[in-house]
Amino acid sequence: MSRRGGLTEAYVWRVQMPARQAALNVLLERFEAFARRQRMPAGLRRDVHLVLDETVSNVVHANVKARATRLGLELVLDQGSVTLEIIDNGKAFDPTMVQPARGSILDRPVGGLGIQLVRGLMDTVSYTRQHGSNHLVMTRAAARRKR
Repeated sequence: MSRRGGLTEAYVWRVQMPARQAALNVLLERFEAFARRQRMPAGLRRDVHLVLDETVSNVVHANVKARATRLGLELVLDQGSVTLEIIDNGKAFDPTMVQPARGSILDRPVGGLGIQLVRGLMDTVSYTRQHGSNHLVMTRAAARRKR
């Protein structure tokens, strides 16, 4: 990183964890420490924190009874972007197939807002199911223009 806070080289952060709420809390604390060490811009750090919280929470909640569910995360931070890849061996779930929530919050079914939030915070979100595992890959430009 440069002294001005701009990213000048790539950093990779990898985590393996059980898909459990307690592990999610530790993951988010460790992410914050990593992001601060790498001087990730505050807005980007906040957005990635929200995305991690939402996507990993979905895995945890979907697999609450499956004790063997594990999750792997790779975050690549470089001068132009951040890429997150989350792989879990839990139930198949493709968040890219969830339709955006429409209408009044009082008139629609529960769920789907977190995925909509993730789509809004990231530039790309893609999903594949490979060898019995969910693969969710998300990218975001480090510097983003206001929409």
